[in-house]
Amino acid sequence: MKRKLLLPALVGCAAAYAACYSGFAVQRYTVKTSRVPAGKVLRLAVVSDLHSELSPKRRESLAALLQQEHPDLIAMPGDIVDDIRPQYGAEEFLRRVRGIAPVYFSLGNHECRSQQLATIPRLLGRYGVHCLCNSWEEVTVAGVPLCIGGLNDPEHPSYQFAGSWLHDAQTVFAGLAQSDRLRILLSHRPEKIFAYRAMPFDLVLSGHAHGGQVRIPGLLNGLYAPNQGIFPPYAGGMYRHPTFTHVVSRGAAHYMLLPRVCNRPEVVLVTICRG
Repeated sequence: MKRKLLLPALVGCAAAYAACYSGFAVQRYTVKTSRVPAGKVLRLAVVSDLHSELSPKRRESLAALLQQEHPDLIAMPGDIVDDIRPQYGAEEFLRRVRGIAPVYFSLGNHECRSQQLATIPRLLGRYGVHCLCNSWEEVTVAGVPLCIGGLNDPEHPSYQFAGSWLHDAQTVFAGLAQSDRLRILLSHRPEKIFAYRAMPFDLVLSGHAHGGQVRIPGLLNGLYAPNQGIFPPYAGGMYRHPTFTHVVSRGAAHYMLLPRVCNRPEVVLVTICRG
């Protein structure tokens, strides 16, 4: 009798688990700013924490979603390449999204742990990705003048002590303070609010938290996140601060051994318009 009950229970659990990961959630936010010219709208997609996705089906699904949405720019704030999973997953994904829109990338903690920092920028560069390693570019996208920058992750081996990352965060982009362009920063860590407050950016894009793994929509926005602990304040969503808006992606990662509960992998779409 127990065996007869066990099989339907296992099938039911498998079906429920599969339903949780059938595709990607699409999270949409709108940011209004006087830095966007009248009549212009910038649509950007945020893809974070892909972690060298191994499933061809999931890579294809994610690329197809981006193709369908027609973003003006794709931002990848870290952990597209994993430190343990083989790099071909990231490479195959980049191959599929090449040509959809300009792609900008900043280093996450897993890239910094990979011991492949010399090769990762070359890998991404083969697919037209702009690697922003403590640097920025001035571009115009969809008629909107931008300064888009990328901050290295604190686990970058060049940081010998804790204060050196903060020093970079406070100084490397200081020259942008007088810019009248829309200023966007890609920085993997969502918890570094103290640093972002002192930086001259209008919009900060992060990942890393994986949505807090367990969510109860409307009640619990994340149970646990790296470097934030239990009940993380920045697990995922849009957060408005006095000087900037912060968008935290819940990430595209899918780990069978680290399930996400009520917390589907997601793509973030941000519409930026005048206001």
